[in-house]
Amino acid sequence: MAQVWYFEIDMEHIEGKDPRYELDFGECINLLDLSPKRWRSDPEKFPQLKTGNPVVDDSGYVCVYARVFSDEIQNSGFADEWKPGWYFSPITVISAEKKLKSKK
Repeated sequence: MAQVWYFEIDMEHIEGKDPRYELDFGECINLLDLSPKRWRSDPEKFPQLKTGNPVVDDSGYVCVYARVFSDEIQNSGFADEWKPGWYFSPITVISAEKKLKSKK
C-alpha cells in the first residue's frame, strides 16, 4: 500500500509519526495528482520539503506526500514509469482530505 503523509514544511523526519492514509498506489496517483516527475527521494530518505522561496518556507505550509515502496510498484504494474520513493502532491491538504475521506 502507498502511504499518504501531511508534512509541515519545516519537518525534518517522520520518527514517531504515522501515515495519514494507506491505499492502493493506482488510487493514490489519481486522487493526489501524482506523476513520475513529482518524485523527490528514495523511500528510506526523508524528502527535502523547503522550496527555497522564503514566502513559502516561512509560511507554515503543509505539504501532501505519498510514499511508495518497491513491492507496491511491482505489484501494481507501474514499474515501467515509476520508482519507489516519496512523491510530492500539488493538491492542498483540504483537497486531499475531501478526496481521501470519500474513499473510506
